[in-house]
Amino acid sequence: MNKIEKYINFICKNSRGSKKEIEDLKQEMRSHLTQTVQELMADGKNEQESVELAISRFGEKNQIQDELANVFRIQKKFGNIMLAVALIFFVAGVSFLIAFRVTENNLLKRGNDLSFQTQMITRAAKTNDLKLLDQTIKKIFVETNKNQIAYVTLVQLPNDFDIENPPGPSNTLPMYAGKIEYQYPENIKKVNNSGGELFISGNEKKYFEIGMKQYSNSNQYAIFQPIGVGFIMIYWVLFGIWATINAYHTKRLNVAWGIIFFVLNAVGYLLHKIYYWFKVDRVA
Repeated sequence: MNKIEKYINFICKNSRGSKKEIEDLKQEMRSHLTQTVQELMADGKNEQESVELAISRFGEKNQIQDELANVFRIQKKFGNIMLAVALIFFVAGVSFLIAFRVTENNLLKRGNDLSFQTQMITRAAKTNDLKLLDQTIKKIFVETNKNQIAYVTLVQLPNDFDIENPPGPSNTLPMYAGKIEYQYPENIKKVNNSGGELFISGNEKKYFEIGMKQYSNSNQYAIFQPIGVGFIMIYWVLFGIWATINAYHTKRLNVAWGIIFFVLNAVGYLLHKIYYWFKVDRVA
């Protein structure tokens, strides 16, 4: 039987599988060849003839060696590609989520800045000092492109205007019911005419409105969040498949481990490696 061992070792010596995969392969080949030898000896052949015939039936050494090496090479390449793709999705997903968080923080900061600016402008408007209002607004509008405020308008309402019961949305809005006392920018063409504030300054009734740019209260990059979550989910599935395939090739896969891989992902795979390291490698 020593010849069988040499034959098996020669075939497997250049295989690139893991130690466990190669040992399992050797055991299967050994079992098959030993069974064939026993069957041949039962038919009346001596041990040497049986061994040689069993080996010749199994296949030519170099050809089998090449086939095995190719199988392991394909398996390893496929596994590496799947893992690489999974990691690419993971990195992309994390990047999108980080970008979303950054834009959300910027939105919160913009909201705080906007709240502070509107309070300053509103206080200036209620002083009935148009010069102070103009100075306050122009100070805020220094960086027009970065500013979130689109326009500011102050309207002097007629004396008979009822502030307690202003016109509804279907009627003439307060802004057009009186004289525009102040507006910035002066060339503003479109106003919302909604969401303003009615107040009394001295003996005058006034309507004051601050218009916001479209993006001021929204995150233009909110789509980053679902994209990031989607990429992480794709990574999760691909990594679970990769871990399952790896465990299958090493004959260390069962239903429980398969579930753990898809639930705990990388942590589950690490637990799998640690478990068999203690159970098999350390015991050996």
